[in-house]
Amino acid sequence: MPLQRIVIAPGLVLDDTEAASEGRWVAADKIRFEDGRPQTIGGWEKLSLSSLNGTCRSLLPWIAADTTPRIAFGEHDGLEALVGGQLFDITPSTGFTAGSVDGLSGAGFGTGAYSSGTYGTSSGAAEPPMVWSLATWGSDLLASPRGQGLFEWSLNTASPAAAVSGAPSEVGTMFVTPSRFVVLLGTKEEVSGDYNPRLVRWCDQEDNTGWTTTATGEAGEIELQEGSALVGGMPGVQENLVWSDTALYAMRQTFDDLIWQFPLIGRNCGLIAKNAAAAIGGRTYWMGHSQFYVYSGGVPEPIDCPLDQDIFKNLAPGQAEKVFAAVNEAFSEIWWFYPDFRYGNEINRYALFNVRTGIWSAGTFDRTAWAMSSDLQAPVAANSDGEVFIHETGLSGDGGLIGSYIRTGMFDLDDGEHLLYIKGAMADVANQVGGAKLTIYTRETMRSTERVFGPYTIAANTERIWFEAIGRFASFRFEGVSAPECWRLGDLRFDVEKTGMRM
Repeated sequence: MPLQRIVIAPGLVLDDTEAASEGRWVAADKIRFEDGRPQTIGGWEKLSLSSLNGTCRSLLPWIAADTTPRIAFGEHDGLEALVGGQLFDITPSTGFTAGSVDGLSGAGFGTGAYSSGTYGTSSGAAEPPMVWSLATWGSDLLASPRGQGLFEWSLNTASPAAAVSGAPSEVGTMFVTPSRFVVLLGTKEEVSGDYNPRLVRWCDQEDNTGWTTTATGEAGEIELQEGSALVGGMPGVQENLVWSDTALYAMRQTFDDLIWQFPLIGRNCGLIAKNAAAAIGGRTYWMGHSQFYVYSGGVPEPIDCPLDQDIFKNLAPGQAEKVFAAVNEAFSEIWWFYPDFRYGNEINRYALFNVRTGIWSAGTFDRTAWAMSSDLQAPVAANSDGEVFIHETGLSGDGGLIGSYIRTGMFDLDDGEHLLYIKGAMADVANQVGGAKLTIYTRETMRSTERVFGPYTIAANTERIWFEAIGRFASFRFEGVSAPECWRLGDLRFDVEKTGMRM
């Protein structure tokens, strides 16, 4: 028979059987799809030779008025800043208590009652991991650890962040609007002093110490009704967004005595964790409790995702608050990092969505926080060991393997009526740097034991690979195996012959 071209549709599918996934990619790691073709993601390297003291759950790069780039790291046990390549401990000396690396006793927004107990202390039933809210206030840094107060750091590396005078002492999450209001979600009521998980509270404009409601000031508060608690918020140009665990609200400035209005945008589209939303290209994307959503004005819309079942059924119990969204602007991508219980409680996997093409990919990654850096024009991320990396640079994983691979679902000829005798393949690989390998898997039936042929080495100048493999159904895996590592996979053509009905 002539060479058979194997056509595989772009994008990863994890929520179907192997037989139903014919013509699809069913497993991958460190892969993105550009123009429909799978290729390795960019490499990464350490940004600092020093490691963070704790587990970082939030990070914020910014450039202050003195033009010096800085990165803040909110960790389970403190706050650090990277300035001039050196790490400085800026943990508040008073008013801060170290939190937990992991969610405890069924804690987290994906399980149990969100508002059970206060966030600064354990209720005995639920305690989420420590996650910070970070924002700039002019050149300064505002930082709020889950369940504790609001702190400000004024860039002096010899002085730690200090509590903001007049601000509530218990905060769920925080953000700053473009018009310079600090907004607190889930905080203490002004009059009673009681913690209210559905309360939105904001300071006077341009004054982060002004939290008292007056006839002439702008400070105020309002309790929103949908859901059991407010989870996260995001500043925007036309409107700010506020999520509860079940709904989405807009936060719109009115320029009258009301200051802010909070129209309900959508129900049954809540946010799974405070950092699980991100904006790119004028749209906002977020991870809910059982699916993903996008909002671009109008009403929130679910995103069709062929990874949903695999992600949500395997989300580590009690660890949902660790989930975060990350933007990779150069590739029009949103990444969601999350802990899959099959690999432990720490973040260990990601789902990647290309907002331009609608194509998904997924894989494994130890990254606990991630943000775009304007001065580096690249993403910056931290891992569970406290190492800090710059991404999309070079062709290696900090000098080692990137670890990229992709595998197809099973394919056949004539709906499996004939056994396949595969005598070799022609590799269509572009931009290859370093070695690669091709492995063939065959089965006589979809439930029979898998036979493995290879792996077969593919060098940059390899045009044809010779081997013999037989089976009624077949699939293949292509992987990079050296550092540096780079490849882009086109169509593979297999030298296939039909043979008898039985092996």
